[in-house]
Amino acid sequence: MFGLWKVRRARKAAVALIAPFVEESQSRFATQLTEHVWLEPYMVGFISMLISLVAERTTGRLDSQSAGLVQLEAWQDVTGFPSHLIGEEICLLSSGNDRRFSYGCLNASRFMEELTRPMHSHPDQLPPGFRIHGLNYDTSAATALWSELFDSYIGTFDGDPDPLP
Repeated sequence: MFGLWKVRRARKAAVALIAPFVEESQSRFATQLTEHVWLEPYMVGFISMLISLVAERTTGRLDSQSAGLVQLEAWQDVTGFPSHLIGEEICLLSSGNDRRFSYGCLNASRFMEELTRPMHSHPDQLPPGFRIHGLNYDTSAATALWSELFDSYIGTFDGDPDPLP
């Protein structure tokens, strides 16, 4: 029972943190992102790793079954697409050492570093929106980095199987 509570808490934290960034990106592109884009290896790596990092920060280490459940449920909540294929896709890309997947994971780690970087202000003195699920972060810096790591990648994605720089 405790494990299910941790899964729920981790999923809610991941969705609460990631979904607003995704929604902002979708409004900038003035279109919904397609399943084809979400299943691109970079995006799978970026979003799945970010979900994992937020989950771990929120609840501590999860066993592999719980971590997988968090990824599946949060993936569906964030992307709006059914999650039934994403677990297998993550395993295949990871075990196949796909460089686009790895690059997405690396960039998710960079983004999380920005969110967890110590701020000089005391949390009680931060403007609204700077404290989300225990993270005190500069929203403008986080938004700029999200744009670099997510929006710019989506902006160059045109079906090219290898849009990495």
